[in-house]
Amino acid sequence: SPSPSRRPPSLATGGAFRSGLAWRSGATATDDAFATWRGRPLDVATTFEDDGTWKGTEVVWALENGSLTGFQGTLSVAVPMLSNANDTLKQCAAGAYDGHFRTLGDTLNHYGRQDSYIRLGWEANGDWYPWSAGTDTTDWKACFRSEVRALRSVDPQAQIDWNMNKD
Repeated sequence: SPSPSRRPPSLATGGAFRSGLAWRSGATATDDAFATWRGRPLDVATTFEDDGTWKGTEVVWALENGSLTGFQGTLSVAVPMLSNANDTLKQCAAGAYDGHFRTLGDTLNHYGRQDSYIRLGWEANGDWYPWSAGTDTTDWKACFRSEVRALRSVDPQAQIDWNMNKD
């Protein structure tokens, strides 16, 4: 369970999220158009970093290009475990890509986004991403753990969102 300092507010304890709802509410957006439309601020803005390069993992494009400047909610960043089809879970499990996740931690620290949700290797139970677990669950688990350790070695507040596909 979350530590007391990380536990989100709840209506039962008198707390509320920015949206005024009893849950974090957000959108895949980096501007306030949706928030304006619905008449409530966003608690979470989601962005995806899958551009086929490690630079996308390291910089978080929505932070680098300024599209999240002023956003007061929590950031949810979908981060691939592998940058492209040439990377392997075995190399990842051995720590070959850990430096990219330490750089991601540096980026989150630089922008004051240490408590961001990191959707590491989202939908890995499917077969449509290079980081899909498939039948190689041993290397997949070791890869996941290695990248989380590397990220948290620089940003211990990062919240890891284990985000599988429904089916």
